Amino acid sequence: MTFPSQDDKLVLAAYLESHSTFTLPSHANNLHQALAHLEVGDADHTPLSQFIKLKHGFNRGVLMLFILAFILGAMIVPSSFLTHASQQINIFWLLISLLGFHFINLIVWGLSLVLASLKRPRHPSFIWLNALSFINTKICRVFRISPNIGNAFWHWQCPKHSQAWLASSLSHGAWGCYLLAGWLMTLLLLLTNQVSFVWETTLLTPDSFLRLTQCLSGPLYWLGVSLPSHTDILISRLDQAVQSDLTRQHWANFLLASLFVYGILPRFALLALSLMNYHLTRLKRPLSSQENIIKARYSVQETHLNQLLDEDTQTPTSHPSVTNDCTTICSSALTGHWGLFEWSALPPEPLAQASHVDVLNDRTQQQAFIAIPTSQLLYVLVNTAQSPDRGSHRFFQSLAQTHPNLKMVMQKNSSDQFSKDWIRLASDLKLSTPQWMIED
Repeated sequence: MTFPSQDDKLVLAAYLESHSTFTLPSHANNLHQALAHLEVGDADHTPLSQFIKLKHGFNRGVLMLFILAFILGAMIVPSSFLTHASQQINIFWLLISLLGFHFINLIVWGLSLVLASLKRPRHPSFIWLNALSFINTKICRVFRISPNIGNAFWHWQCPKHSQAWLASSLSHGAWGCYLLAGWLMTLLLLLTNQVSFVWETTLLTPDSFLRLTQCLSGPLYWLGVSLPSHTDILISRLDQAVQSDLTRQHWANFLLASLFVYGILPRFALLALSLMNYHLTRLKRPLSSQENIIKARYSVQETHLNQLLDEDTQTPTSHPSVTNDCTTICSSALTGHWGLFEWSALPPEPLAQASHVDVLNDRTQQQAFIAIPTSQLLYVLVNTAQSPDRGSHRFFQSLAQTHPNLKMVMQKNSSDQFSKDWIRLASDLKLSTPQWMIED
């Protein structure tokens, strides 16, 4: 799938409409045409071009992280192979030095997933995300990218339900590169140096080392390589005779196979699993309230346009008095306290008999309406010829918190193309289904 897709653009547009003064053009015939507004302006400073620039920067940052991990892995291994004049290496100490932190990190990762499933506020895997979020903010400042676009990109790249899997992918990818470089460097050192692998202990018995080696060798036999035998293990004690070339080769196979089976293989398997879950959770991400409003807005306009184009082939139909499962407001509602939300025309004729009618066109009027005692039943009349925006959402959200019995009423007129948007807004805020006010 090419980037950015229409869904990617929709996320960007919805975030900008909710957190900035940016709005998509209301005159667009369909969603595709409306989203093209993201490309309007200077080629290097349009919202979409800045969004793409951040995506490329993120990809380069991840690549640099993996390259750095690969270099570190290649640098660490030679120090673990330092030997004395005897050219002897403690095989188990070498395995601990090469795989020890890898296993510790796996334990931390497992605990982080458990904590994430318990919905704890903080867990270790988010260290990666905090670092990347900080870098994303710095990149926005250096390249003069709008902070809102930077936040929109991070909201798109790292949605809430995908955060743990993104952090897991970065962790497993970096460790996979580190271990792969270590494995290649180990192979190179074994090809160019002759060393003897020995073991020694103060507290444990030879039988303990024998059982440990045989236990570790179990999965390694799947690779079909020759591994240390019972005799190889016993003669590899530090105080025993010099090893044969065959014994050294068996221990070298054991070392390389252990790094692959216990290090590289699980890391890249977990990387594939994390990437799959990351993309699946992003695909299943529910649309935000603003995304639904935008899609409905242009879906209605596209349907209306198609009806105009096909009107010669259609038979006239009477306009229904009530649509979208909404009922008509009853006369008893006129005793309540009414508000006309962002109203520029004269009050509707039915409200001439209402006891209290307020116009809600500015912040002061809206705050005064919110402050009305909760004992009064409030009705807010909206114009379905206008689309709800983030200001509308914020006002009704504040009003619904203080007046749970709030009623939204829609004026019925010849152009009610945004009625579905208002119904969806009421549904998102868990208000009762809006009712119609029809003028005779």
